[in-house]
Amino acid sequence: MNERIYGLIIGEHICGDSDKRLTVLTPKGKIDVYANHARSYRSKFLNSTGIFTYGEFLLIRRGGFYNLTEISPAENFSALNKDLEKQALALFFADFAAHLTIYDQPDEIILRLMLNMLYALANSDKPIIQIKSAFELKAMSSEGYMPALGECSVCGKDPQNGAYLDIMNGNIKCPECHGDAALENTRADYEDIGTARIIKPLHPAVLSAMRYIISADPRKLLSFTLEDGLMHELDSVCESYMLNHIDHKFETFDFYKSLSKM
Repeated sequence: MNERIYGLIIGEHICGDSDKRLTVLTPKGKIDVYANHARSYRSKFLNSTGIFTYGEFLLIRRGGFYNLTEISPAENFSALNKDLEKQALALFFADFAAHLTIYDQPDEIILRLMLNMLYALANSDKPIIQIKSAFELKAMSSEGYMPALGECSVCGKDPQNGAYLDIMNGNIKCPECHGDAALENTRADYEDIGTARIIKPLHPAVLSAMRYIISADPRKLLSFTLEDGLMHELDSVCESYMLNHIDHKFETFDFYKSLSKM
């Protein structure tokens, strides 16, 4: 059975002497596609099946497997190759999307998010930590890990002067309800994650930015601004939320962090 579908390659794996298995994010969900002889220098797929290639795939489905017969690339985000830090972050995005998504389960939001954030990394002048923060929080929220940022979890009021985010419980407290008990801990301090208490103070502007990210269309996800110090606060909060809710170690994330500290 032949099928045409648009998709984004988020993973490539060596199979045999010259074949590839591609992980492709499509509107219908994540699928594996086998590209026979794609690594051969004579193959028509040699330059069109790299990671971050987006285009139209012509596939033959045999049982539960897809074989690639044609591909018409529309974009490959080649500008990422000019900046190692951005390329490393894009690779983390791909790993993160692959981890969050399920085979053959529709997830158009993650596909749109990936395309928009890869475009931003490759072509925009937005701060890299803004792109990273927006991706992490939006991806988490769209896959069932959305924090409750609307009102204080104790009194039910909308905090006007900032708030405190309980990372593990995914809710906020206003300064009045939080009181003087704001002690920030790290996940590594606890043998039992159920007893962990990680509290992050949120500046009012950072709280507003997080609310915007959760509700915004992926095409307009970066249409917010923060001053430099607050952008770093946003990055710290979104990263902490992501790391403490996803029980998975991403080598691509560690590589990106090693570059960002240089």
